[in-house]
Amino acid sequence: MELAMKWAMLVAAALNFGVQAAYFTHMLQLNSYRPERYKKWCTENDKRLVNVPRLLPFLCVILLWLNGRVETWILYAAAAGVLLLTALLNLPKKAKKPLVVTARVWRLFATQAVLCAVLLCVGFFLSAQRGIALLGLGSMVIWLWTGVANRINVPIEKKIADGYVADARRILAEMPDLTVIGVTGSYGKTSVKNFLAAMLSAKYNVLMTPGSYNTTMGVVRTVREMLRPSHRIFIAEMGAKQPGDIR
Repeated sequence: MELAMKWAMLVAAALNFGVQAAYFTHMLQLNSYRPERYKKWCTENDKRLVNVPRLLPFLCVILLWLNGRVETWILYAAAAGVLLLTALLNLPKKAKKPLVVTARVWRLFATQAVLCAVLLCVGFFLSAQRGIALLGLGSMVIWLWTGVANRINVPIEKKIADGYVADARRILAEMPDLTVIGVTGSYGKTSVKNFLAAMLSAKYNVLMTPGSYNTTMGVVRTVREMLRPSHRIFIAEMGAKQPGDIR
């Protein structure tokens, strides 16, 4: 019974980790995967990090006061219940701009899964008191785990991004007759881009960045996946959140 409840606790912890990791990965994506911007978001949105649903796993630590008074399997079962309830209370709500599950997001999920696995393994081999406390405390700061995973992935993501940029530059270099129009500004970029595309399409074969694609990698992806030799005009929406973005 004790071993079964221990596994139940680990599964509940993994489920809670996955649910919250998905939310914080979404927030990271909205902040362009930039560590400094994600850190700022966490600072400015502390109420989303420190609230009852996210701090509920602290009950796992409190449960240790019952150690010696009740059987160990009951402690594991109670901890599993707390972690499962935490996952349910933190299910991501429908967002205006949903998480886009790209290859980068999958890599980030994989890194977070490894971190979670390490935490679960350590929790499994520790004593009941230490294991329950570790999983409880670790489950309260999943936003931190997401930030750590992102920093771990920075070198490989930079290498991949540099390769994509180089490929996009090659494609553009092979189309010397292509006219490129960049649209930037504080607001109205998408509307202006759509107006220009509608007007110019009457005479030319036009490609524009889709939706609100306006980051470097958004433009690069459009070039690599959608730009064809038949296009005569390429309209790129360009967001600028820090010096150097437009360049």
